[in-house]
Amino acid sequence: MKITQATTADIDEVAESYEKLFDYYETHPDTTLWKRGVYPSRAWAETGVANGWLYVMRDEEGHFVASCFWNQVQGKEYKDQPWRYPAKDSEVMVGHTLCVLPGVKHHGIGRAFVEFGMELGRKRGCKVMRFDTHIDNIPASHLYENMGFRLVSTGPAILNGLVPVTLRYYEQKL
Repeated sequence: MKITQATTADIDEVAESYEKLFDYYETHPDTTLWKRGVYPSRAWAETGVANGWLYVMRDEEGHFVASCFWNQVQGKEYKDQPWRYPAKDSEVMVGHTLCVLPGVKHHGIGRAFVEFGMELGRKRGCKVMRFDTHIDNIPASHLYENMGFRLVSTGPAILNGLVPVTLRYYEQKL
């Protein structure tokens, strides 16, 4: 697997991956409660590329398999969490919108992307990594917990100011 910072050439595939995930959830239990046409969307991918936050993962043959945002931007709800490790925003790596294509789930892709984010955080001088996930997203919660992340709290949030949800907040010292 190879992870690279996304470019404008990747936007179509990222946006298509969001649609594939929405299609998948039409016939399978939805653990993200993301909203088609609202979040995540093509515009979200474009924002990620424009800000240098979006990364894509490709398999050995060069096929797109996943995307994730990596930055040091904590949503306003993060300010209210009882984090175990106090840190300035510049010292926190945050993962957002980890999206793995349905056909390649359970192949270590999420784990590889989180490990990549941890290393990126260390290179940027971060002391802590934080994530959130929907309270019903048990696969993501298991991934983070199996990687040593600690559940800090649960609570209401508004995804990108658009989608009301209840989230689990995770943290790990880098």
